[in-house]
Amino acid sequence: MHKELARIRLNDGETLRVLVVEAPDEEHAGTVLTLLKHKGELRQWQFQEDFAGHAVGVRSRYYLGFLAGSAVANISVWETGPVGNLGHVYTAEPYRQRGICRALMGVQMEDFRQRGGQLLVLGTGYGRHPYYIYQSFGFESMTPGSGYMRYQRDAEVFARLFAAAPVSVGSQAWRDLGHACALMACPEGNWLRSMRMHCFGPVCYEGAFLEDVRAAQAGQRQVQVARTPSGSVVAYAALGTHPVWGPHCWMLDVFAHPAFLASVPETLAGLQWPEAPVHCYVDADSELAGILLACDFRAEARLGQRLRGLGQPLDVWVLVRG
Repeated sequence: MHKELARIRLNDGETLRVLVVEAPDEEHAGTVLTLLKHKGELRQWQFQEDFAGHAVGVRSRYYLGFLAGSAVANISVWETGPVGNLGHVYTAEPYRQRGICRALMGVQMEDFRQRGGQLLVLGTGYGRHPYYIYQSFGFESMTPGSGYMRYQRDAEVFARLFAAAPVSVGSQAWRDLGHACALMACPEGNWLRSMRMHCFGPVCYEGAFLEDVRAAQAGQRQVQVARTPSGSVVAYAALGTHPVWGPHCWMLDVFAHPAFLASVPETLAGLQWPEAPVHCYVDADSELAGILLACDFRAEARLGQRLRGLGQPLDVWVLVRG
């Protein structure tokens, strides 16, 4: 599916035609894949999944800018419900410094708001030119000095996403992409969110989510999530071989919104535990650490002041199961 959203006259007099392509779209798949062919292997896999129709439950939207019939710029947004993640903001080199990126961003952001969008997250280099472009459209660093950024429609977005509700637990699915990113971008909760993915504090979890999906499809990782009826992911647990000590040792990453910590035991119950030690790294003295200790984990070591959470030193527990 695709449609034209705007025609914008640039400062040099040329007209930028803006088209949104929602995958799968056979007519424009080749255009997107060619324009973004410089992206890495993981992203190429994601694009292929999008245009093959495998990313069920995700609105995979590619905003394309055309000059004289040729696609010269792109912005991608993956949405589930009112939340999503933004990436692959790209203008082909011969067409840069002409205001195309800002024009395309303006159309994309207005389209997102008009369709009821509430939260977008992204990752970029802090203080670089793209950072200030995103900032001009309402994105803010998730923490001071961070290139992880979020756009909130209003101050109550997270309160609505994580309002009290019953939960159900199941395997990770493509439809969890936006909501998993919203969970990991939440300002509340443990600082250590994923040791495997090096996620400390609020982050954009998009790339890590893709790695989880692909590893789960290959049978190399188990990922369980707790969801509310609205689709919000409120707890996320990933289990696989330890990236350092494997294959004879495994690692569990688990993160939950503070209001839904009670869902952690049920989330973990959906995992198939290996006949091997399982390490889990967690903020020391946190409520989550206590829950894990009640779920057959034991404390093996305390790592002093390994993290800096908003400038404060934090200890980390190494917990072991099995």
